[in-house]
Amino acid sequence: MPGPEFDAFGDVINTADGIFGATEPNIAGTIGGLRAHDSVKTVATPQGVAVEMQCRGCPNPLRITVEWPELVAISYNLAPQDFFGRVPGLVQQVTLWHYSQDMWWPECRCGRCGNIAGPMFTHEEAGKLLDEGQRKGWILQEGRAYLSNLVYQIIQQRAGKPIALPAGR
Repeated sequence: MPGPEFDAFGDVINTADGIFGATEPNIAGTIGGLRAHDSVKTVATPQGVAVEMQCRGCPNPLRITVEWPELVAISYNLAPQDFFGRVPGLVQQVTLWHYSQDMWWPECRCGRCGNIAGPMFTHEEAGKLLDEGQRKGWILQEGRAYLSNLVYQIIQQRAGKPIALPAGR
């Protein structure tokens, strides 16, 4: 039988969110526990979406920029590297993207420990972020339509369907 100093953490573990709960003031301050630590924050910028997160392998803070053309490809469920291999010069740095459980994630590594960061995006999230970038004037409607048309052509080509070239090209 445990002594009087034994703590089974029942006040935390037995709650619905456990140690991830944002209402548990006794874990990692008043804003909750691991949910705050393991959260990913996205911020739209003129270059794309900045992803701010903590490395899951060490305490290193990470900032990863997902460029707008990458999000166009993701919004159509196309791996960005498949798109950029056909249309060079669209992004500053080609990143390898992977697909898992209806989400896309870039293979970005922590500079300190080498762990894969892997923030995940659904194609719906990519579309919403593109809409935000367009509302803020960082993406021109014509440019987005042109890139969308190129992505669509690649998808159609893979499906063995005829491809229409973009107007004026």
